[in-house]
Amino acid sequence: MSHLFIAHHFEADRCTLPEEEALHCLKVLRLRKGDELLISDGKGLWAKGILETDNLKQCTVKLLAVEKNYQTRNYQLHLAIAPTKNIDRMEWLVEKACEVGIDKISFLQCQHSERKQINTERLRKIALQATKQSLKAYIPTIDEMIGFTDFIQKKASSPTLDKYIAYVAADASDKENQTKQWFQAHNLLVMIGPEGDFSPDEVRIAQSAGFACIHFGQSRLRTETAGLYACMIPYQYHT
Repeated sequence: MSHLFIAHHFEADRCTLPEEEALHCLKVLRLRKGDELLISDGKGLWAKGILETDNLKQCTVKLLAVEKNYQTRNYQLHLAIAPTKNIDRMEWLVEKACEVGIDKISFLQCQHSERKQINTERLRKIALQATKQSLKAYIPTIDEMIGFTDFIQKKASSPTLDKYIAYVAADASDKENQTKQWFQAHNLLVMIGPEGDFSPDEVRIAQSAGFACIHFGQSRLRTETAGLYACMIPYQYHT
């Protein structure tokens, strides 16, 4: 199976691998001149190529076929989620969300949040590796952690977004919000609360900013499970 590498500087028929990618290519995978590989810019460009020079300082790839907007989905998904106390669960979510397909992940600090900070750089590296492992052409954006109210204020003026706040507990009171019509949306923003859930005030603030409440079913889901559910259901509907 061909290996995928991320590059950012493309010429007409070749590109140069960044030093970290060149190191992985030549020292870890031990690829050599003439070996085939896959190249992406992480923004939808996808190419097949042949390793042209196997020098760490100047590792170039001759491009054989280039496709733009590769694997472009007909919907966009932005997941805003309060990170769990155990950060391993968020790292797992980032990895799996990237494998399924997601455009952006934001981390919320809510009233009931137990975790107040995250290592965003580490999560971005996990997203990069998951993107390469699953042969995706798009690297999701991983945002810095932001306060709930600040996030709502930023998104309140986005009329093109279909905005939802998710109930993940089995005892959600509004049974009408079990509808799956939200799966059909093409520009989704789904918010998922912390282990202690969103506070009533936060739910009211979100609703006043145009967020609709949705119900994830009769099982009580862990935060990271709800996050993955939000990624998978639209994917299944739109493919």
